[in-house]
Amino acid sequence: MALGSRGAGGAAAPLEFFQGGIAPPAKKICWMAVTQFQPVSARHALPCFDEPIMKATFNVLIKHRTHMVALSNGREMDTIDHGDGWSSTRFETSPVMSTYLLALAVGVLDYREINTTNGIRLRTWSRPNAIDTTAFALESASSLMTHFEDYFSIPFQISKMDMLGVPDYGHGGMENWGLVTYPESGLFYDPDVDTRSSQESMLTIIAHEIAHQWFGNLVTMEWWDDLWLNEGFGTYFGYLGADALNPEMMLLETLIASNNHAVLISDALSTSHPIKVHVTSPSEIDELFDDISYIKGAAVLRMLHDMLGDDVFRRGMQGYLRTFQYSNANSDQLWDALTEADVGFGNIDVWQVMDTWILQMGYPLVNLTRLDETTISAVQQRYIVKSQVSDPRESPYGYVWSIYLTHTHNGSRNTESPPSVWIRDQEINEFSLADGVSVDDWYLANIHQFGFFRINYEPENWAKLIHQLNTDHEVIPVLNRAQLMEDSMNLALNGRLPFSTAFELTRYLRNEFNSAPWNAVLSYLIIFRDNLGATALQGPYEKYLRELTSRAYDELRLEIDTSQISLDKAKTRELIVPIACKVRNPECSRHALDLFEDFRKTYNLSDPSSNVLEVNSLETLLCTAIREGSYTEWDYLWSLYMDPRSSTTQTKMWITALACTIRPWQIQRLIEYPMQNPMTARQIGFVLTKVSITPVGRTLAWDYIRQNWDAIQDMYGGAYRWIILLLSTTSDFNTKAQLEELIAFANSRDLGFGTTAIHRSIALTQLNIELFDSIYPQVRAWLEAYDQTH
Repeated sequence: MALGSRGAGGAAAPLEFFQGGIAPPAKKICWMAVTQFQPVSARHALPCFDEPIMKATFNVLIKHRTHMVALSNGREMDTIDHGDGWSSTRFETSPVMSTYLLALAVGVLDYREINTTNGIRLRTWSRPNAIDTTAFALESASSLMTHFEDYFSIPFQISKMDMLGVPDYGHGGMENWGLVTYPESGLFYDPDVDTRSSQESMLTIIAHEIAHQWFGNLVTMEWWDDLWLNEGFGTYFGYLGADALNPEMMLLETLIASNNHAVLISDALSTSHPIKVHVTSPSEIDELFDDISYIKGAAVLRMLHDMLGDDVFRRGMQGYLRTFQYSNANSDQLWDALTEADVGFGNIDVWQVMDTWILQMGYPLVNLTRLDETTISAVQQRYIVKSQVSDPRESPYGYVWSIYLTHTHNGSRNTESPPSVWIRDQEINEFSLADGVSVDDWYLANIHQFGFFRINYEPENWAKLIHQLNTDHEVIPVLNRAQLMEDSMNLALNGRLPFSTAFELTRYLRNEFNSAPWNAVLSYLIIFRDNLGATALQGPYEKYLRELTSRAYDELRLEIDTSQISLDKAKTRELIVPIACKVRNPECSRHALDLFEDFRKTYNLSDPSSNVLEVNSLETLLCTAIREGSYTEWDYLWSLYMDPRSSTTQTKMWITALACTIRPWQIQRLIEYPMQNPMTARQIGFVLTKVSITPVGRTLAWDYIRQNWDAIQDMYGGAYRWIILLLSTTSDFNTKAQLEELIAFANSRDLGFGTTAIHRSIALTQLNIELFDSIYPQVRAWLEAYDQTH
C-alpha cells in the first residue's frame, strides 16, 4: 500500500506498517497501515510546507480493500464499492491544522461507539479480537472530552473522535486531530490480565492525547523550539483531567513523587537543556521529545498554576486558546495572556518570572538558615551534580531564577494557603515566619512541592523534621514527606548533606503507608543496594531494608486481595512488596514459591480469568519465584513465553519474570531469542530493558547493544527512544572499566541518534563512580551505628 499525490514532486513515501505485539513467530500477525507524521514526516508523503505554522484544511479520499476499514481526521462521508475488491472512502474536510496532524489508517478493524454529553461521536478502534478491552478507554475518553470542553470553555471542533489501538506502535500516542493513535497498551484494559498501575498509565495517556486536541491542535506552537507548549501542556492537563475523573487514584501525587523527581535528577546534569531551545534540523527536533519538554514542562506549569491561583490560571488559559484558536502561538504570547488575566489580582509579570524557568537549563537549590526565632535567610544557587559544577555554558539569566517560595512552621501548620516570599537574585534574602512560631518549632518550605527546585535546611531544622516524622509523620503534608525523602537523598549523593541525615529520615518509613514518600525514595534505596552488591555492606544494608519494610509487608503481603484494601494502600503495596521480596524477606520467598505452584497447576492461557492469584501481585510473585526457585520455575514460564496463545500483556509479564533470574545462561537465552526470530525495535528494547534489572543482565544487555548498534539504531531511529534504552542498560554502571568501555565505544564510531544517549550514559557513570567512592564509608558508618542501637 502506498500513499501518493497528484502533481509535481518526488516519489511518495510508504505508509508505516505495524504488526502484532511481542510474541513467538507462530503467532498470527495482524497488519495495519497507519501514518505517523510528527514531527516532520508529512513532507515524505505529499507535497507540503511541513512546518507547524503552515496550516491548511485537508480533503482526504482513501482507496482500500473492501474488507478493510479506512480512517482519517474527518468523519467519513461515503464509501464507494468499486466491485473489484476495492473501495474508496471519502472524509469531511478537516479543520485548519498543521501538516503533522494529518492521519490515515487502514486495516481489518472493529469499533465500539458512544456519544459524549455534547454530542460528539466517539469510537475506539482495534483488531476485532480485542475490541472488548477498549470499554474502559471509551468511557474514560467520553468523560475527559466533556471535562476539557467545560474547563477550556471551547467545544471540540470535529463531529467525531476516533481512537485507534495500533499493535507494536513505536510511540506513546499521537494526537492527530480526530484520529488519535495509541499503542495497544494505551487503549486496552482487561481486568483479568492488566494491573491497576497499567490502568492508571492508560488513563493518563488517553487524557494527555485528548488535552492535545486543544493544546497542540487548536492552538499550535509557532516552531518546534516551543514544543513544550504541546507536550508540557498535554502532560500537565492530562494529569489534571485524569485526576478530576478519578480523584481516588491520586494521579497528581504520582506526577510529583515519580515523574517530577526523576526529571529533577536528569535536569541537574550538564547534558540537560532548556525547555525552550533553538532547533534547526529534524534530528534536533527529535531530541526535544524528552523528559524536559514533557515532565519539566508540566512541572513549571504546575508551579505557575499555584502561583497565580486556579481562577486566574484557568481564565488565562481560556483567553489564550480563544485568541489563538486555529492559529499558532509562542511562549511570550502565553505569558501575555496569563499576565492580563492576573491584572487586579496578583499583578504578576508572568514573562519576567517564567522566562527564567524555560530559557535556562537546570533549576535552583534554595539554602535556608534560621537566624533567630522568626527570621530565615534564603540563598539560591544552581543545583548541579558535584562532578559537573564547572559546566562552562552560559545562561541568559546567569542561572538565577525567580522563585516563589511558600513556607509554614509547626506552630501554624498552614499548608492550604501558606505565606510566600519571592527570591529573585543570588543575594541573601531574609523573610519572617508567620506568627505563633517558637525556637523549638520546625519550619518547612515549598509546601506541597509546587516549586521545581530543591530545599536544604540547617542541621538543627533537619533534626526537628526527623523528630516530627518519627513522632507523627502525618502532620507534614504527604508531598512534602516525599520531597524530604527525595531532596535529602539527592543532596547527600551530591555532598551537600551528610548521609546520616538522609538515612535517619528514612527510619520513619516503617510507619508510612502512603505511596508518595515510598515512590520518592525507593529508587535511591535500590541504587544503594545495587552499588553495595559486591561489598561487605550488602548483608547489613539488606537487613536494614527488611526491617524498614517488615511492618508494611506483614499488612500488605504478597498473597492478599488488593480489592479488600484502600487504593492508596494498594499503590503502596506495589512499591513495598517487590523491594521486601528483593531483599529476601523470608515470608515473601516462602509465599512466592507456594503460590507459584498453585499458579502452575491452575493457570489456563486461553482463560486468564482462571488465574487464582491476585493480578496486581502476579509480576512480583513470578519474579521472586524465578529468582529464588530452580530450573523448574524458569522452564515453565519459558514454555508460556513460547506459547502462541499468550497475549501481548501476558508475554510482557513472562519476559519481565524470566529476566529476574540470577543465572547468566538463562539471561543470555532471553537476549538471543530476538536475534534468532523476527522482532521489532520495540520488542527488542523491551527485552533489553527488562534483563537490565540485574547486574549480570545489564552487562549482557550492553554487550548485545554494542554488537548490534547499527542494526538497532536503524530500527529505533529516534533520539529519545535511544536515551531510554541506553539508560536502562547503563545507568547503574559504576566502575572505571565500564566508564572506559563507554568512552572507547563513543570514540570508535558515528553514534547518530545515539549521541545524546551515550554521552548521558558516560556522565551518569562518572557520577556513579564518584558516588560509590563517597557513599561507601558514610553508609558503612551509619549502618554500624544503627546496628549498635538496634
